[in-house]
Amino acid sequence: MQRLAQPMNKATHDLADYIGEIARTAEYLTRVRVSRDPHLCDVPWGICPDHGVTLRSLEDRAWCTATGCGNTWTYDRLHTPCTEPAAAIATDRDGVTGSLCSAHASDAAQRLDGCSIEYLDHRATNS
Repeated sequence: MQRLAQPMNKATHDLADYIGEIARTAEYLTRVRVSRDPHLCDVPWGICPDHGVTLRSLEDRAWCTATGCGNTWTYDRLHTPCTEPAAAIATDRDGVTGSLCSAHASDAAQRLDGCSIEYLDHRATNS
């Protein structure tokens, strides 16, 4: 009986690991699918919605490094497509456009030479 218990315990542990990995993969795929929504930001990496490009990540969690910010996520938001609502249209100097959330739009305006930002008026579409 003792001889059977050890392999059964290992199999149970392995199965729990596999179930956890499948659940994490399903959550990631759901976020990727949601990120293709045309009303969301086009940027393929996450951002702190309050502080911009301040994220750090480790394994399956991310956090904002801005002083006093308590934003944390239980997934790797830094390496996952942004799911914040589109708030602006950015156009680079070559005429390429994209929908950006307010945090990515602010970052693009500061970092991209020749980038223009046109903020959307969501109130007009909600009335």
